[in-house]
Amino acid sequence: RMKEHLARTSELEKTSREALALAQGKLAEREAQIERERRARDGHMQALSERATTADGDREEAERLRKEIAAKCTDLSEETFRHHRQMEDLERKLKSSSHVKSGDDDSKLIIAHYKKKLTCTACNQNERDTVICRCMHTFCEECIKTRISTRQRKCPYCSQPFDANGYHKIFLV
Repeated sequence: RMKEHLARTSELEKTSREALALAQGKLAEREAQIERERRARDGHMQALSERATTADGDREEAERLRKEIAAKCTDLSEETFRHHRQMEDLERKLKSSSHVKSGDDDSKLIIAHYKKKLTCTACNQNERDTVICRCMHTFCEECIKTRISTRQRKCPYCSQPFDANGYHKIFLV
């Protein structure tokens, strides 16, 4: 009977050792899985942090570009105003001249030059009064609105894309 008991105890010990070894293997496997997931989480956190930093930089760059575009719009408005004023002055001088000589062809050429600069190059009819903010090219508002309504949302001069909010009216004073 003792032998039997000893044999059962020995068998129970063997079974227990096998179960312990199996449990230790599963524990090691789970610990390795936890470590892999921890590393993956740390990698994702690092990538998230980098993306947040990049997003902040992108926001700053977008704000800088917005300010630059606003400054260019202002400069363009001022330049257009100066050209318009020069054209008006030349026209006034031409009209106030009581006699038009053949030597005044230079004045006519200058006036024609400034009229051409102020005329929309898309339709060659209306005065330029709208600027596409992305490329800073100017056209008449009718041409820009026509391009938007016909879904031709690219600058007629350089083909830069623009949207319904990508242009501004220029007010010549």
